Amino acid sequence: MHPILFQFGPLKVYSYGLMVAIAFIVATYLAKLEARRQDLAPEKILDLSLILAVSAISGARALYVLQNLKFYINHPQQILMLHRGGLSFYGGFVLATIFAVVFLKRQRLPVLKTFDIVCPYLALAQAIGRIGCFLNGCCYGKPAGSGLRVYFPGQDIARQPVQIY
Repeated sequence: MHPILFQFGPLKVYSYGLMVAIAFIVATYLAKLEARRQDLAPEKILDLSLILAVSAISGARALYVLQNLKFYINHPQQILMLHRGGLSFYGGFVLATIFAVVFLKRQRLPVLKTFDIVCPYLALAQAIGRIGCFLNGCCYGKPAGSGLRVYFPGQDIARQPVQIY
């Protein structure tokens, strides 16, 4: 696995962070193109993308902290330490959806039509981000005796690479 793709002096470029950044850029660009094609305020897609990103990360972290409340009560200084991992997909999904609906209603944009435009690219972004998980060596599956399997760092048995499927 390659958690650090390359380094320039003290600056490290992490595979997961880079793949998430690429996912954000690609999904936003493609959603803007589709919004333009459907005459739906493409200039608002960047605003929506930023709202989705911030609210998704916030919600994902908040739910993770709640799920591990005993630890964070004793270590509150670590609540904002995202570089150590700890996100819950469902928390991010729920909070981002709420913020997106509020934003779209305030902008007087059609919620369902906008979701129809944006959601395929969110799925693409998720897939690109999962490549980052694979390169990072995290989020692996159960032990695998046969079929597609990978030896992840720190693991003495082959695992299913669920990040890529």
